[in-house]
This record gives sequence, structure tokens and C-alpha cells, in this order.
Amino acid sequence: MIMRTLYKSRITIFIMIIMSFSTNLRAQSQAGQAPDPDDILTSAKVKLEGDGANWQYADSSSYSYNANHRLTQRITYQFDGTEWTKYYKYVYHFEDGKNSDNIIYLWNGVAWINHSKWEYTYDEDGNKTEKVQKIWELNEWVNNKRTLYTYNDDGLMTEEIKQNIGLGFEWVNELKYELSYSDFGKMESKTESTWEFNGQNWIPQKRLMFTYTDFQEIETKIEQLYQQDSWQDTIKLVNDYNENEMITQQTYYVNEEQNTNWEAHTRHSKQYDTENDTLLVENLAETWDESQGWIKYQREKIQYDDENRIVQKLYEQYNTQTSTWENRIKQEREYYMENDYHVKAAYKYTYNNNQWENDLAERIYSIEAFVSIAEQQPTNTVSLYPNPADSEINFRLDDKNSENATLKIFNPAGKLVYEKEVEAEAELKININDLSGSAIVNGTYFYHLHQGNHMHKGKFIMNR
Repeated sequence: MIMRTLYKSRITIFIMIIMSFSTNLRAQSQAGQAPDPDDILTSAKVKLEGDGANWQYADSSSYSYNANHRLTQRITYQFDGTEWTKYYKYVYHFEDGKNSDNIIYLWNGVAWINHSKWEYTYDEDGNKTEKVQKIWELNEWVNNKRTLYTYNDDGLMTEEIKQNIGLGFEWVNELKYELSYSDFGKMESKTESTWEFNGQNWIPQKRLMFTYTDFQEIETKIEQLYQQDSWQDTIKLVNDYNENEMITQQTYYVNEEQNTNWEAHTRHSKQYDTENDTLLVENLAETWDESQGWIKYQREKIQYDDENRIVQKLYEQYNTQTSTWENRIKQEREYYMENDYHVKAAYKYTYNNNQWENDLAERIYSIEAFVSIAEQQPTNTVSLYPNPADSEINFRLDDKNSENATLKIFNPAGKLVYEKEVEAEAELKININDLSGSAIVNGTYFYHLHQGNHMHKGKFIMNR
């Protein structure tokens, strides 16, 4: 109890320092002295590891955000047995709303020193076209790795090339990914190639092929290898869905002879909660045997709390001799408040000699000056029709606090194509031709409805 109290005291001191700094900044702002947007410290986390009874500090982090809630700085700390010491600092810079570079610093015991950084370049449409990693050597930044991106007229990435620095400090090709899409903007193929040793040609290595359901979810995925100057099928995944568009079964097939005959290999059958059909409660794994058919071998059972957070995962092994399920691994999670911070505790147990033995436990203490938009529960209900849409789509915000909201629509490539304010309890009719960008492609579109600090997310299908 004394040791646990001591740990809690140290955590509290660390958290209080973070809270004090954040509070001072907020006080400056209230007094008319607006703090630097890049210096608004808003959250911290402390992680402990142990066996459930005895705990030791593992690591901790503090986070800074700008006025738009964009992460601008993260500092990690290590505990040396008596005190916290700085470790790494990550600094994120933005230009025109885009992440322009990330710089990583290392603490040498006296000051922060340069370690490495990433630099990003974008085209006029906001698509990332280049990512360069540099490392700090001999008091200067030196190129190390680079990735180049190419897009089609719809803003969908069609090529990704990875390069390293050669002996002559020139860029040398290493990997290339080529992507193709359907009329709905869904990926149909992804081809991986490597640059041959003499630096003359790209050599195909692997390819993924996709097909989709009517509601644009993956139905089949086939993996192929390039052998003897042709593509050879190796693995195929087939997904089955229920009426709620949730996966109920995933079946894997193999083509070991590399002919046209697929052989069943494994499958996963999924069951969902009867009251919330989006919560997976059981995942049954089976293997295929030519003489016996499908044979059970592993099962995962999941439990949730009232807020739909996972509180337990139980892994069982099937004993074919006794035709019974046997315990193997159990993971448990707890969520609670302790003083002023949130605590997420995780425990892992292994079943030996008819009893559970603790393997690993960890607790993460966190405090936040604001709740991120993604974590808040929306207080409004959004209705939209028709779905799929062809010429127009209607949005309605049934709001509980009469606050207006901002609607943003993104195309299948994730590019913003529409933004407008929506009045509470009002209907907004959108002509599809009003969506910005180049040609309007079919596929799954996503919308974000921002209302104060809340956000509601959803999607609809474009089928013109």
C-alpha cells in the first residue's frame, strides 16, 4: 500500500506540473494575453507495468496542440528508478493547414539535439507528392529515404515509389506500388515491384486483386506472386456479409499447385451482439481437412461494458479428443477515474494447471485539458437520403441543443469536396454537381458534421 501510494504521489506530481502549465496558459488567454498556438499543452500520459500487484513506471508522454487541436509537440520520458528523464521530442509544423515537416530531437542530458526529420511536399490539390526523411550527421541534415506519390485526376494515388540514398548520395529506387481503381473509386489492384540490382528495370513481385459487393465492401482479395514471367494465384480471401453489411465469415483458400483449383484452408466465423449488431462477441477459427471437413481449433470471445468498450477477451483452444473448449489466454481491461486523471488498466493471463496466471499488466494514466473531437459523443442525429445518391442528396440535423453545425463531405480519396453550415433542425439539399474537384467518381463518400466540440461521422454511396 505504501509503495502504491508513493507511485500515485509521483504520478500526481507529474500530472500537476502538466496541469499547472496548461492552467497558466489558459489564464493568460483569459487575461487577454493569447498564448502561442504552438504551445498549448493539453494532455499527458503515464504508463506503468507490473504483475497486477507490484507496479513500476514504464514511460510517459506530454502532448501539445495548436488552436485547431492539431498535435504540434510530443515529449517522451523515461523513469530511471528515482526520477523522470527526457527522452525524445517530436515537433510537428504546419503550413496552410498541411503538415510540412516533423522533427525528432534526442535529449543528451543537457539539451535537445537533432536526430531526424520528415519533410512533406504537396501539389496544388493538397495531395502529398513527396516525403523525405533526413538524419542529422556532422552538424547538417543529410537525406536518407524518400517516397514519391502520383495521383489520377480524381485524387486517387496511383503510384508510390520508395527510394534510398546510394553510394554517390543520389536517390536509388527500392520499391514501387502501382494501384488501380474501379468506377466507384475502390482499389482493384495493388502491384509491388522491386528495382533490380543493376538499376535498369522494375521487377514485379506481388499483386493484390480486389472485388467488391454491391455496397462497396471487399468481397474477395487474391494475392498473386510473379513467377516464370506470369502471375500465379497463391491465396484468396472470401468475405460473407449479413444484412447489416457486417462480415459474418472470412474464408481463406490456397493454390499450392498454382493452377485453377483453390483449396480451402482456414475460415473465421463471426457473431455479433444481439442488441448492438456492430459489436463482435465471438470469432471462431477452423481449419479444413479433406477427410473431416471443417475442424474447430480456436475461439475468441469478447465482452463489453455499458459504453461499448472492450473489458475482456478470452482465447480458447479446441480439444478434438474431448470435444471441449479449453482456456488459453485471457485479456482484461478496466477504465476508471483516479483523482483528476483517466486510467486504462490492461491485464494478460495464461491458463496453466487449471488456474489463471498473470503474465503482464499495465496501467495508463492520462489527463486532458479538452476532450478530443473524435472521443466526444455527438448530441445530434443525422438523416440523409437517398443512399445511394445519383443527382442530389438531402441532409437533416435533428439537434438537441439548437446549435448550428458545419458539414464536410470527402470523396473516396479523402479529399474535401463540399463544406457548408447546416442549421439545427433544418434540411439541406445538395446538388451532386455542386461538389468541387475534378470529375465526380462513383464510390463511398464520407461526411463529418462538426457541431461545437462534437462530430458525427457517416458515409453514403455515389452511384451515377
